[in-house]
Amino acid sequence: TFIIEIETREKIMAKIKYTTLEVTVLALAEVAANGFTGKGKPGSTYDVVRAKVHPYNIMIKRGLSPNSDYDTAIHAVPQDKINEANDVIRWIQTEKKVKTDFDIALRSVFSNTLLTEKQVSIAVCAAQAWKNKKRWDMVAEENKKKNAGSKFLGEIGKRAEFFIKVIGKKDISTQFGESTVFNVIDREGNLGVWFSNPGKIDLEVNDCALIKATVKHHGENLYKGGRETLWNRVKVLNNAGAV
Repeated sequence: TFIIEIETREKIMAKIKYTTLEVTVLALAEVAANGFTGKGKPGSTYDVVRAKVHPYNIMIKRGLSPNSDYDTAIHAVPQDKINEANDVIRWIQTEKKVKTDFDIALRSVFSNTLLTEKQVSIAVCAAQAWKNKKRWDMVAEENKKKNAGSKFLGEIGKRAEFFIKVIGKKDISTQFGESTVFNVIDREGNLGVWFSNPGKIDLEVNDCALIKATVKHHGENLYKGGRETLWNRVKVLNNAGAV
């Protein structure tokens, strides 16, 4: 009997639907007010949204059309918040880069006008992803103003000496294993970057050094807002220390 009751409840819950727009509006409001909290933790974003969102069948009974006047009528949501939620949905559906299994799941969920309860737990994560995107865009715009004059250094395939200052150092995991990425500038403010095995190069942030390196690639760094030179086979000839 207990197993039958569970199966019956799961079938009932699977039939209950929630509008994608309402879930997105509520998730955006919650993340803006209290930040994002993962599912399973006290006061999770999912739990807050789930407590406020209304089943689709209630909406139909009240004579409200999906994803339009429903949200305004139920929650008195300002139009600019509705517009932002639509922007999030459009971004997930068409613009957000798909790099991971979660990105695939998120895009799949947002291809629906109505969501199951399980899909709601995924959809609420879009609010934090949108917040991260806006922060990224803001920093990228600031960097663009600061680094717009950056020029490429050296010739591709040629080995040369460069005097640089380390402005960023970070350990990362890639498909090739663990690595350390060094972000640098030269005296004229031109951007450079290279990857190294962890602990191989003894440089820290703010260190100035003369290096010898091979130019591997010239490209635009959208986040840093300027032209950037990628080096490999980097060797430190002289570390002048922090400045």
